[in-house]
Parts: sequence; C-alpha cells; structure tokens
Amino acid sequence: MRVRSDEAADAEAMGSVRVPTVKAGSSSAGAAKSKRFKLRGETKPIAAGETTTLKLRLKKNAKRLAKRAQAKGKTARARVTVSATDAAGNEASAKLRVKLKRKRR
Repeated sequence: MRVRSDEAADAEAMGSVRVPTVKAGSSSAGAAKSKRFKLRGETKPIAAGETTTLKLRLKKNAKRLAKRAQAKGKTARARVTVSATDAAGNEASAKLRVKLKRKRR
C-alpha cells in the first residue's frame, strides 16, 4: 500500500482479512461462513512530500485458506486502516476495504 504525506510523519498500516470457509462436501447450517485473521502491519517514517510503501502480511495459515477459497471461486476481503502522525501529534487516518488477489509471478 502506497502512502504519501505533505509533511514528515510516521505512517502505520494495520488491518484484518476475512476469508470465506470452504469445506469439502459439507453445507451445515451452523458452520461459520468466514474466518477473520489479523494482518501483520508495518510502521515507517515518511519525509515531507515523499511516498512510501507499507506492506501488510498474512500468516501462512491465512494464506493457505485464502488460496483454497480462491480456487473455489470465493473472494477474501481485507479491511485496512492507515494512519499518519506528525511531530506535533496530529493524526490523520483512512479506512478502506480491498479484495485480495493472487500474487503474480
């Protein structure tokens, strides 16, 4: 995720991902429809007028379940919060929702 600031600040990204559950041959009414996993966030300083990239990472188990869901035609969705705090302590934040895609090689 790319972040830009017009003044020097510390940018932080965090979030969670909702992965649809896929079970072979089971369609029980009480089964959970999705699992939620926290994303490993990142914090980086940004110089005034510069752009930096913040990477959010999934744990291995979440990656495996997301790949399985995508193979079955389901889409994992992430909820991400990015915030920036300047030297005076002023904070600005933005929230967004994104669909996860497989990494291209």
